[in-house]
Amino acid sequence: MKYLTLIWANLKRKKLRTTLTIGSFVVALFLYGLLVAIRIAFSGGVDAAGVDRLNTINKVSLIMPLPFSYRDRLLQVPGVSGVTFA
Repeated sequence: MKYLTLIWANLKRKKLRTTLTIGSFVVALFLYGLLVAIRIAFSGGVDAAGVDRLNTINKVSLIMPLPFSYRDRLLQVPGVSGVTFA
């Protein structure tokens, strides 16, 4: 208990330093919460997609879609129930 009065006195001595320290702690907690929320939001789409979904990409580039002629070949694969294009 004897240290609480010393701590309280030092906190009141430099009000600007105390305010900035508490403010930086609040901002850090806010940013941490925001990053956790973004991580959960991004992983939510993957969880909702299910385990029976397969995504394929072009080997040349991620932004180039697969040719539309692959649709018929993909539908002939056993176990494939549907093909869509993004």
